Amino acid sequence: MAASGPRNLRLAGEEAGGVILLSGVSPHSLASATARVRDGERAAGRAPESVRLTVSAYCEVTDDIEAAARRIKPICAAITRNGGAPFLALAGIHVDVPAVPDVIDGVYPDLAHAEDWDAAVKAVSPWVDDAAALRFAEEFCLFGTADDTARRLRALHADDVDGVFLQHVGSYAPPIDLIESVGASVLPAL
Repeated sequence: MAASGPRNLRLAGEEAGGVILLSGVSPHSLASATARVRDGERAAGRAPESVRLTVSAYCEVTDDIEAAARRIKPICAAITRNGGAPFLALAGIHVDVPAVPDVIDGVYPDLAHAEDWDAAVKAVSPWVDDAAALRFAEEFCLFGTADDTARRLRALHADDVDGVFLQHVGSYAPPIDLIESVGASVLPAL
């Protein structure tokens, strides 16, 4: 079961065999999400840590995190449009939610799934500045060098995460670059 809200995380703990945590890799949000899943396990009388945890995280292996982070702006905007602004604000990421329109000319079908990703990045740049995008990439995503990414993956494993679902930045393009960069540089660093 994929979950991000407190009730769905608890329900996953009560009923699911595994949960895909949509909280990203932020230690604070991951700890909170995990606690809600474990609360659900206890409430249902299930064995402790019986629900497998998978973290969903956007990933880009790069030496230039600032440039790469600019491409995550549509995701930041989409999260704020879907009620996640308070969640992002806890990490110091501020996006002017009321200013982001529901429909943006030139962005189809929506921000998180735009056919023309570059157009989506440009369209949301007035609301999501470079600093907010960089903060999001650093806090919630796996953006950085191969060594940084491997270090963060090891930390997730130490936090009882069973798996990681890596998402590439962009929508309709196949994640070939992500697969190749993780396979060539991150896996050997693990």
